Amino acid sequence: MKRCLDCHFLSKYHIDIEGIRRHFCWTEDERVEKKIPEQYLPCCFKGVWNAGEDRSFLAPAKFQETLTKDRNETCFYIKYQEGMMFDAATELYRMYTDNRQLKKSNRNTMIALWIAATGLVLNTIVQILK
Repeated sequence: MKRCLDCHFLSKYHIDIEGIRRHFCWTEDERVEKKIPEQYLPCCFKGVWNAGEDRSFLAPAKFQETLTKDRNETCFYIKYQEGMMFDAATELYRMYTDNRQLKKSNRNTMIALWIAATGLVLNTIVQILK
């Protein structure tokens, strides 16, 4: 189950005096309590959702649903690891997706090779039987 609450990209942010958005990862305690300090707004670091842009996310029922909804393959999920920076998590996510694509490509290549080999064998049999 891929839930925002378990995802490393679950973020809180505030906009500083210079107008720069500063993102922080939720702490373990915040994840357990499903609550962050009021000076922060919750969001997905990867932009899947943002309570600062859509305040309806802050309604308690909607917020709980957002945090606990199974997102399956509809987001940039990577399991939360305490102490990991967002850049490292992004790189890990990229590696996972690249690896998944490579496995899919390899599987398709193997299927194509089996089809080609079967065709060669059948062609050889036909040539022998002539």
